[in-house]
Amino acid sequence: CVLPTNHAIAREFEACGYHSCGPSTHLLDEFAKIPEMDAIQLGPGTDLRAAHQSLPDSTQFQPLIDPMLMRDGTGDDVHRRIAETTALLLERGGGTLCAWSFDTDTPLTNVTTMYETVAEAQFAREP
Repeated sequence: CVLPTNHAIAREFEACGYHSCGPSTHLLDEFAKIPEMDAIQLGPGTDLRAAHQSLPDSTQFQPLIDPMLMRDGTGDDVHRRIAETTALLLERGGGTLCAWSFDTDTPLTNVTTMYETVAEAQFAREP
């Protein structure tokens, strides 16, 4: 397991971020032990609700948007997933959606839906 090495490296810095590409729900308790972790990129398939419960409130979430959802999902699928994700981020006080590595055949309408859904969430939280 690479986590002991990650712990040793993290101790050398005032703050650190962590990137996990794939489903990582089974590693959340270990991620929570990484010293000085101030941000984490969680891969598609990770249970963000479980992450919310396991990781310190001070850790900024940067969930990765699933490129397969973006390519193969319907607009409703994309809207639902992005709305769920942004709602959780708002519960935590904010965060960053990581949206990259989209295939060239990803429907532009799905990308537009992603951005529109984020805008809806931002508008809903404004006083």
